[in-house]
Amino acid sequence: MAEKDHKLVNEASNLVGNMDQMLAKHHGFIRRYGTDMPEVTNWKWSGNLKNKY
Repeated sequence: MAEKDHKLVNEASNLVGNMDQMLAKHHGFIRRYGTDMPEVTNWKWSGNLKNKY
């Protein structure tokens, strides 16, 4: 496997690990407080799909 491929696999693995940690944190927050974390509750879409498709 090329160096670039190893780097991409490592970055993907790190992303998956970070997302798993965030899901666990969010799950714990919901179990404790009965509501979504502020990051979820206060999230607003800021993208523009008008020219994407």
